[in-house]
Amino acid sequence: AHIDVSKASSASAVWNFAGLNPDIVWVKGKKRPYNARLKTLCWKCGESFKRLEIEKGAFYARLYRERKELEVRRNERGDFAEQAHKRLEECTRMRRSISDEQRKIWSSGKLQPVGLDRRAMRYAVKIFLGHYYEVGRALLYGEKDIKPWIIVHGGHRDYIPPPNQELLKALLNGG
Repeated sequence: AHIDVSKASSASAVWNFAGLNPDIVWVKGKKRPYNARLKTLCWKCGESFKRLEIEKGAFYARLYRERKELEVRRNERGDFAEQAHKRLEECTRMRRSISDEQRKIWSSGKLQPVGLDRRAMRYAVKIFLGHYYEVGRALLYGEKDIKPWIIVHGGHRDYIPPPNQELLKALLNGG
């Protein structure tokens, strides 16, 4: 109910509207630059993806688990050291209270496990929203083979098509 694919110019516009763009910052007291209810709904979707069983064909649960494994490997390699030190520095500068455990983890150049979990959840949710946008545009306008901007123009190659493509094709072909 929150997403109107006829108004959104791309899947990334949906992500922005849902508050999933990390570059958008809300300053308290100002108008929110995203839909808070949709952001909450996206978090609930991510939590649901975590709890689904892959064996029963849960497409987005598989994406979540694969991404979580990747995030954990990257964290163990120290790929997030700069982000961890930046968070520690920001908390110190802003005089935010953080636990000794948080300080120890960030000082070691790692992110907390809960942060890795949330990153994997956001990834699966963003793929889901991209698929929702793609299928919605296909059904609304009869558009076939809509690919995200980053795949068409941005040089990325790792396109994940929506599940059950055969059903969408049958609908678009009047079947």
